[in-house]
Amino acid sequence: PMLWLLLLWGGLRTTWSFVVPGASRRRSSLGWSPSRGPESTVIVGGGPAGLATAWMLSREGWRNITVVDARGPPRTMAASPRFYLVGIGGRGQLAMRDLGLWDDVATKSTRVVARKDWPPGSDEGVLREYTDRPYKTQVLTRDALAGAFYDALCSSGNNEVTFKWETSFVDFFQDDDHQDRGVVVTSAAAEDAEGSEEAAAQQRGEKIPAELVIGADGAARSVARAAEYEVKRYEDDNARVFKSILFRLPASWRGDVNYSSRSKDGRLNFDALPATKDKDYCGVLLLKETDDLAKADSDPRKLRELLEAYLPQFSPFINDATLEDVARAPPNFLPRFRYVDDDLHRGDRLVLLGDAAHTVKPYFGLGAATAFEDVVALKDALFRRRRENDDDDDDDGEAALKDFSAKR
Repeated sequence: PMLWLLLLWGGLRTTWSFVVPGASRRRSSLGWSPSRGPESTVIVGGGPAGLATAWMLSREGWRNITVVDARGPPRTMAASPRFYLVGIGGRGQLAMRDLGLWDDVATKSTRVVARKDWPPGSDEGVLREYTDRPYKTQVLTRDALAGAFYDALCSSGNNEVTFKWETSFVDFFQDDDHQDRGVVVTSAAAEDAEGSEEAAAQQRGEKIPAELVIGADGAARSVARAAEYEVKRYEDDNARVFKSILFRLPASWRGDVNYSSRSKDGRLNFDALPATKDKDYCGVLLLKETDDLAKADSDPRKLRELLEAYLPQFSPFINDATLEDVARAPPNFLPRFRYVDDDLHRGDRLVLLGDAAHTVKPYFGLGAATAFEDVVALKDALFRRRRENDDDDDDDGEAALKDFSAKR
């Protein structure tokens, strides 16, 4: 790829420019060294990818790391409005082992060793034991996964990571003298504030200095959009939405099986995986977006009729109160296949990873595995030179991010 002497983003509401080293690869006065880390780093996104990145960087000795996320801290299953499960297969397990995070996740997850599927129109399910796989898929909720990483950060005695929950990324900023730059954020409290001059100032946003910004905010892609990245999108000719249904299996059913069913007419697909080790399950009901029962505030009686018609084996496990909550809830949208059609880094000031860089549908844990492999690849790119030699002149932040971008 070409090397620019100066890259200026004129389309942003405020400009943020990068001085890119020339062919000699000498660092500019504003550059940073991976071995010492930037003076300040902001990670936009406090989900599993962002928290794993904060954990990795803090373990490597980086200081002054701030994690910004529009949501609150990871919540429990009962409190989470957008509940879904993450399957961690071999790729994800290997990546988390590399990061030193797997052991805690393994204790919080449930192993799935078989699948039982009811083909369309069949009253009998077909059970298949997974005896030919080197890794057994482990399943846990998205919030439990993020919570495991958050707990690791909070319990490690590391004071270098600061969290700004319920705080949204707005834009980049850069002072005229190029000596102070970072991100502009606004908190939910500021957005709710009214009246005072102080509240008005908060509304305009808080500036957080950052030598490096890491976009790990998933399919929201607020950082990528502010940086005007080109995104390649693939049209989905079979788009579906989903609603999550929580239920408990009876004692006679196994709690280590992925249960699934689908209708012959293509109206619905249903997949259920263990949410806890106590036979609490989460079923994902996939429907077409145009289906009346996929909408918010749908009729719970008609939803019950749908379950009785297509999922009679599961309907008795779902009580009326749960079904009313499901009918009332708005649908959730699956992310569509898309990727950043550009380098994932901008000089030594910005890098994207996880779903913010390349989004896949969350089938078989592909999205989670790809995100964790991104974090491992970023670690290797940043710190490989430090491990291989002691030449500070080769310890170049931009070169490391360029390596990561080329590999991912």
